[in-house]
Amino acid sequence: MHYKTLITIDIFIIKKHIQTKRQSLIKNSKEESHFIKELVCSIKSININAIQSIDTFEFAVQTFSSNINRIWHKHSKVANITKYSKAWWDDNCHRDLDMYRHSKQLKDWKKFKKTIKKTKQEFFDGKINKITNKKYSPWKLMNWVKKRKLLAIKVIQYNIHPYIKLNNL
Repeated sequence: MHYKTLITIDIFIIKKHIQTKRQSLIKNSKEESHFIKELVCSIKSININAIQSIDTFEFAVQTFSSNINRIWHKHSKVANITKYSKAWWDDNCHRDLDMYRHSKQLKDWKKFKKTIKKTKQEFFDGKINKITNKKYSPWKLMNWVKKRKLLAIKVIQYNIHPYIKLNNL
């Protein structure tokens, strides 16, 4: 008599924490400049003459690391990460959106839309300038804006009449 052996495999699904919030600094903001100033002061305050052994060196590095951590948490903000997060969004957009949500006025909505348009324009102009100023070719821009298929045929028109034959040109 043959017995079929049942093999059971326990599958453990590991609960993995997916981070949806992170500390961040907005580029070119006041918080970023204050963070950098305090960081520079922290670096300048390190007394390198007191470092005589490995223990004092480790203590100096540990102190510097804790200073960076303290300064970072002082100036950075908690940001929610979603699939709708925008890299161009800044404090001005947030301020105008809050103003509109509070007042529900058409003029505040228009101001919010103008702020968004201006912020996007500055952000993407900066991206384009960054790519063009680093001596990249125009094709580097194509990779950034995604490639698009061109039409197989583009008809040349003059006064709404297409020029299909070569002798018409």
